[in-house]
Amino acid sequence: MDKKWLNINNKADQVYIKGVDGFLEWAYSQPRVNGMIRCPCKLCVNTKFKHRNKVRRDLLKKGFWESYTVWDMHGELRSVQDKKIVAKVEDCSSNKKDISDINVKKFNESIDSLYAWVYFIFLMVAVGFWSWSLLLSSMVARRNHI
Repeated sequence: MDKKWLNINNKADQVYIKGVDGFLEWAYSQPRVNGMIRCPCKLCVNTKFKHRNKVRRDLLKKGFWESYTVWDMHGELRSVQDKKIVAKVEDCSSNKKDISDINVKKFNESIDSLYAWVYFIFLMVAVGFWSWSLLLSSMVARRNHI
């Protein structure tokens, strides 16, 4: 399936709209679909099940989730995509530096994402502890005044 339309930034472009409609036709034709599919928009990132018109609206407004290149949540077989990846790696085998640069970049992005999550969790724990300590101290203060 041609996915070049995914790279179009203008969501009002007819090629993008036809691509979205083609994706929806294909996704809703899969055997286990019962009226709703996972929404692959940038906000939902396949975490929410929605009806066709809602998925279409999200894809036209928010755009398609960039990281979702193999549509395995919508019936695409990974083996087809894996063969394409193997062919690309074989094409690049003469220039191994490019492949290692890509791997280093992806590794760095993964580490940055991990640090962001750890920092987020630390903040949530710290704010939670701080909130509870304020609550407890106010309860003790009230109790001492009664």
